[in-house]
Amino acid sequence: MKRPWRDVAAAGIGAVLVVTVYEGSVLFAGKDGGGDKKVAAGQTLVAGPDGVRVVAGDPASAAALAEEMPAAPEASASREELLQRDTQQRAEIASLRARVRDLATGGGGPGGGPGARTPSGRPWFDPSKEDLVRYAAECRVSYDLPPINGTEPMTIGPRMAEKMGLSPEETAAYNRVFASIHASYVAELRKLYVEVVGDASRADELSPDAMLSELRDKSPPGEEERANQRIAQERAGLAQPPADLSRLSAIERLMRLQGSLGERTERELAAAIGPERARALREKNDGWGMHREFAGCPGKDGEEDRAVR
Repeated sequence: MKRPWRDVAAAGIGAVLVVTVYEGSVLFAGKDGGGDKKVAAGQTLVAGPDGVRVVAGDPASAAALAEEMPAAPEASASREELLQRDTQQRAEIASLRARVRDLATGGGGPGGGPGARTPSGRPWFDPSKEDLVRYAAECRVSYDLPPINGTEPMTIGPRMAEKMGLSPEETAAYNRVFASIHASYVAELRKLYVEVVGDASRADELSPDAMLSELRDKSPPGEEERANQRIAQERAGLAQPPADLSRLSAIERLMRLQGSLGERTERELAAAIGPERARALREKNDGWGMHREFAGCPGKDGEEDRAVR
């Protein structure tokens, strides 16, 4: 069933950005103002080292195209580094494919792109009070979170750590925190899935994305939109959060859980490497790897142009 909000999927694989538009249109701003491209509903944009391309229609084809685009490993890479790279890229590709399939059926998706800013100019994951009030009027909720949709947590290897400016100690802390967040998220997602679907054995066979997709499919019509509206109002200080989360629907509890993971990741990393360094890493890397945005109020629909940078 088509959901009454406007969806844009944006996900990165290595140096590749894939944006799929399901309603309305998106303006992709090229570097230094050049190469701007407008992506209409039903189209997918793939931006990578070889340039920017707009592909008609099929998100799966775009995902397959993106799979071919990451740069080749360096000739000096060891076997261990190649295996680690292979594992990580397979997980990222599987996550992207699952997300675009989910979005094609009407789910919410990642928003923002590298260097994205809020209307007030703040980092995308850290909107101001004024931003949040504006978002509440649009029933818009946006946040960052670590990669959680794969079967295994993402691992930062030596080469990626060097690019990110991580010391060996910070790399170990980063991987430890990401693994902990991933494990706890999957455990909570499994509980919610079993609560809604009632099949614990099936939950053990499914990936996190598959459980999420089925949980959404079995949620009451309109519940995600209503939950999104409440969360947007709470973030803007226009409503009080519920005192007892257990009374909420499973899908709303899941949405609130996902929305908390960016801050939780920063807190846990801060405990290991210090709050200033944890915040600096989050800002430098534009969040924890994933941007997610839901927009649209219950019973409303329409088109909107968006800029993705």
